[in-house]
Amino acid sequence: MSEVSKKSVLIRYKLKQLRLSKGYTQTKIAEVLGVSPQHYGTLERGINSFSLDNILKLCDFYNVTIMSILGELRKVDRKRKKECEKLVNQIQELGEEHQEVVSHMVDYYRQLERKSMHQNIIMNKNNKKLNFQQEEDEEELQELIENLEQEIKQQETMIGRRQKENKKRKTTKKKKEVLRQDKTIQKKEVEQPKEQK
Repeated sequence: MSEVSKKSVLIRYKLKQLRLSKGYTQTKIAEVLGVSPQHYGTLERGINSFSLDNILKLCDFYNVTIMSILGELRKVDRKRKKECEKLVNQIQELGEEHQEVVSHMVDYYRQLERKSMHQNIIMNKNNKKLNFQQEEDEEELQELIENLEQEIKQQETMIGRRQKENKKRKTTKKKKEVLRQDKTIQKKEVEQPKEQK
């Protein structure tokens, strides 16, 4: 689900909760907005989106601030920022060639995003025809994100293996050095009594 879709869902949910908590019917709220009850039903179900004008009218009607409706969006944005920071840190831990792969994937994502924005403009003109294409793009984008996450996990696994191998090599090297030193000491101890005789 895209970021815009999540925000739209939160707004719909909040407005529906307000209506129910105040005890109003969809028909009453449709009258307030000057739309048919059927159209208002499509707004609450998410088939159509609330316009900013509709949101402002409902805020006045319910006697609430717009921030009480949009405040939840800030929480979503903060959570998204933390997720992005974590992803950036993970990418920075990768090797150069893998960072390059991630860079190409990000460029591809940006192309998809531009394509999606362009489609949204066209979709406003002809909503029903482009709905299917947008779903395909969102699926493609979700697949890209999943592939990126898999690539990062694989890189983390490879980094962990390399670290273990390096540690094992160092330990083996130290053991060999200690054995060499022990043999040298033993050899000297054996040679010393011979020299004394």
